[in-house]
Amino acid sequence: MDIDLSELNSLTVDLGKAGEKALPLARRVIQKSAADIKRDAQVFAPVDTGNLRSSIGYETHELASAVTAEIGPTASYGHFVEFGTSRMGPHAYMGPALDRNGYSFEKAMAAVAKALDL
Repeated sequence: MDIDLSELNSLTVDLGKAGEKALPLARRVIQKSAADIKRDAQVFAPVDTGNLRSSIGYETHELASAVTAEIGPTASYGHFVEFGTSRMGPHAYMGPALDRNGYSFEKAMAAVAKALDL
């Protein structure tokens, strides 16, 4: 998967300058985006027993100056399904979910920057 983060990186710098005002707004955007990516990954995940699909989740982490999210399956074989093996082709589900939600995430973060007058 190929993601252009150049504009997002400059937005990150701008949001860092906004300090404490930006954190609650960014947290809402990141939580919404993580939930949307999780939902889409569950839809895109192949289903045999349902274990992979039900193991997809997300966690958000708030640090002093940043909010992050980790999204993915807890099933031990999740990366094999996503990327394939020497005996099985890939069946991507996380990448397409990220692709589907990347634009709305960038747009929402730009709206945060605009609201903070950056």
